[in-house]
Amino acid sequence: MKTINKIIIALTGIAFVACSDFLDTQSPSYDSGGIYESEAGLKEGVVGIYNLLYMEGTFTNSSHRPAVVTIDNFTGLSMERAQNTTIGAGSGCTPDNSSILAYWSGLYKLVARANAVIYGASGNIENMSDEAKRYYAEARVLRAYAYYNLVVAFGDVPFFTKPATTEDYNASRTSRQTVMDFVIEELGLIAEEMPWTATERGRVDRAVAYGLQARAALFAGSLNFGGKAMDYFRTAANAANRVIGQRDLAKSF
Repeated sequence: MKTINKIIIALTGIAFVACSDFLDTQSPSYDSGGIYESEAGLKEGVVGIYNLLYMEGTFTNSSHRPAVVTIDNFTGLSMERAQNTTIGAGSGCTPDNSSILAYWSGLYKLVARANAVIYGASGNIENMSDEAKRYYAEARVLRAYAYYNLVVAFGDVPFFTKPATTEDYNASRTSRQTVMDFVIEELGLIAEEMPWTATERGRVDRAVAYGLQARAALFAGSLNFGGKAMDYFRTAANAANRVIGQRDLAKSF
């Protein structure tokens, strides 16, 4: 029995030392000032934003199709095989529909992650590397993309550019023109800070920023927000012209 007790005590001591060493280890990738104030932390934060763009389960209550396909099922553009089981049949596109709720919450999850990264990195971004600044710009493009989709689908929406507080949970909606103007201006500011072609496949780049700016401006102009249709159309044309001739479709597909 004494031998067994000695073994248990020895193993406990080893486990304690091992845990102590592990818990006391400082990761060299992140500093104590905030995870997004380091390049490594900023990169990981942006990866977390991209993760929400996957079709499976983020913007739809189905795990097998992207949101754009699910939303088409509310229209005459698509239907399911089984009779009378198309998503819109019998219920319609209502605010409490599970697919609509998933789309709304999925986009705001993207906004929340982007705001956390942008707000967390903003205080130190000028002192960081060019690569870190590109990650920062990507987060801003992805946030603009989320707000563009929110306005297109819902019109006036709650609007935050920094992490929301409990007081913000009851915030009223911001006009769709204000939000879309932010999207258009933000993309114009960011675009020139990005490379024409992303250094890693799948990341947004300058062409994406200008392309999204053109699309947002076309949308605002088509609905004549604030009676400024021509101004929006000019912005859309200028953004599109910046991309035309600068990028090709996949040459090897």
